[in-house]
Amino acid sequence: MTAINLNRISIVLGFVGFYISALLSLEKLLKLELPCGASGGCSQVSNHQSAYWLFFPVAFVGALGWFAILALAISRGTGDLRPQKGLVQFGLVLTTFGALASIYLQFISFTVIKAFCPYCFTQAVAMVISMVVHFLLFQKVSNPTGDDSAFIGKPSVPLLAGLVVASAVGLTLQIKMSEKVLGDVSTVPDASLAQVELVPKDVYIYGQLDAPITIVEFADICCPSCQLTSPKIEEFVNKYPGKVRWVYRHFLIPSHKMAPLAAAAAEYAGTKGKYYEFIETTMKGLNGTVPEEPAPFFGAARLVGLDPEDMKKVLSDPQNPVFQRIADDAGAAAKLGVDSTPTFIVTAPGISTKTARANKIFELLAQPEYKAILTGKK
Repeated sequence: MTAINLNRISIVLGFVGFYISALLSLEKLLKLELPCGASGGCSQVSNHQSAYWLFFPVAFVGALGWFAILALAISRGTGDLRPQKGLVQFGLVLTTFGALASIYLQFISFTVIKAFCPYCFTQAVAMVISMVVHFLLFQKVSNPTGDDSAFIGKPSVPLLAGLVVASAVGLTLQIKMSEKVLGDVSTVPDASLAQVELVPKDVYIYGQLDAPITIVEFADICCPSCQLTSPKIEEFVNKYPGKVRWVYRHFLIPSHKMAPLAAAAAEYAGTKGKYYEFIETTMKGLNGTVPEEPAPFFGAARLVGLDPEDMKKVLSDPQNPVFQRIADDAGAAAKLGVDSTPTFIVTAPGISTKTARANKIFELLAQPEYKAILTGKK
């Protein structure tokens, strides 16, 4: 293969890598939830501590790296490659570092997190291939043989324009799909509501007990999206005192191995009058990550004034009533068709019961019928 064609391949790979890293960066900036296929491991991988370098998401670092690789490839492709050995060598250094980092992150993903993110894996494959391409290209320019056509390229406007358009369209569609994952607002069927007591008599309620608007949240304390959204629900209730009440119920994600312990710990805190205080403190401490050890929950218990040793004793008894409450919540979620976290169900006088997910909850509560209640006009 000619040197100029190798460089063109590096341009295409640069666009692929930059596209994926830009998508993962937008996920962080816009707090999206990307479609993840059957694996469902994207959130776990992107929120694990290994996905942050010096407090910066690896996605941001990857976007900068891919942008540099792409820029180098484009600049090299507009002239004779032979005098540009230094730029090819720099590209080889960047892609080698990127390939090693990508392989390491994939190792962590498969062995430590034990989850699969197709976006991260595809980006890693693209980086390894890009490294191989740069290695072959470096060999070509180090020992040039053949005629000029193998080394001299012209600006490929159609190729670049096509890649730019494809990237723009792809990002737009992916963001739209991400919004779809977050969920549209819909009405809960009466048949489902008839099977479930949305607000059981012994449930813990945040806000005024007889508030007209009820937000029932099915969530997982270990879920990064929940950790971002649940505190905002608390703020919303505080903003409209006497108008809204919040009911937090458990829906555990099977891949979150600490989720059962977290839910049981919250229920234990509830028996001590610290249910919402414990949830708030725990989520704040986790800060968008999926815990792998129980330490954060016992640490949160200590911070809210609970006895961690007593908590351990209670949670070691599988017959304790705290576990039944979690099972009851799981049964209710199943009857309501809850399939992801967080899922919100909103009730209010004279308004059909609605369900929404993630950031859609605030779009729902901004509707005129709810605003009228919140502002005292209804």
